[in-house]
Amino acid sequence: KSGANIAYSVTVTTETPSGLASDGAAGSAGAPARFALEQNVPNPVTGATRFRFRLPERLPVEMGVYAAAGSFIVICMITNHGALNGGGTCGWGNFENCTLADNSSAFSGGGALYGNFRNCSIGPDNESHFGAGLSQANAYICNIHDNRASENGGGVYSATIRRSIIQNNTSSGSGGGAAYGTLENCLVLFNSATSGDGGGTLASTVRNCTLRGNQANGGSGGGASWGDIDSSIIWLNYAATDNNVSLGAGSLDYSCTTPDPGGIGNITNDPQFANDTLGDYHLLSTSTCIDRGDPLSTVSNDYA
Repeated sequence: KSGANIAYSVTVTTETPSGLASDGAAGSAGAPARFALEQNVPNPVTGATRFRFRLPERLPVEMGVYAAAGSFIVICMITNHGALNGGGTCGWGNFENCTLADNSSAFSGGGALYGNFRNCSIGPDNESHFGAGLSQANAYICNIHDNRASENGGGVYSATIRRSIIQNNTSSGSGGGAAYGTLENCLVLFNSATSGDGGGTLASTVRNCTLRGNQANGGSGGGASWGDIDSSIIWLNYAATDNNVSLGAGSLDYSCTTPDPGGIGNITNDPQFANDTLGDYHLLSTSTCIDRGDPLSTVSNDYA
């Protein structure tokens, strides 16, 4: 990455002739005896490039992007890829202004396993067992939305997410929005855990976040289940038990929710969103939630 951002288009072409080679030579219809990957053309890339590979027989192909540590991928779309892990991409590359959508993995990270993401759209329709959007990744100022996990972490799993929106994700198990992660200055909105706990978050560290409209239809903690939570608003969520928060062995301090499950400095007053109907979750000047966060917190700047 240097100078102005440049968008590259990558096209992958498969060739699967009907004739099959049996002894290392080309088959009667020209099929290669083994897998072959050709050099991309043009190279260097000047705006678009094409990769061509050949298969000895017609087979389903799942492809993704391996992003090596230190690499930069800017202004790209990664769609319709699949893998065992990291359906869209795998590796500790850096992604900026990218879209990951319609990718799938059999186990973890439907959109991505690992990686650093900034100003990216993770969704819609990434799917995985764990972490349908992101797994074990970092995200900053991202929109992680409309992804589906067959187990835990509809949006993210074991990920660190800052100043981002996690919305409309679904898990068949627990942690509709996030499971086993760290969230700071995030909006966690309208996520769903259909049969487990934690419609918004499960067993996560949550600081300076707003959790609204999340559901755990078959479990507890519509907003949050377990985890360590402080300086957050957890309001108008739904669950079979404990609509907003189910603490378990977790903690909740300096936050706004109802009822108060116990902790330091919590309040149960209406947070007074600027316009809940239109999705404006800034606070009115009369809100008692203003300046009620942890006075010793090192996290600054609420999501805006």
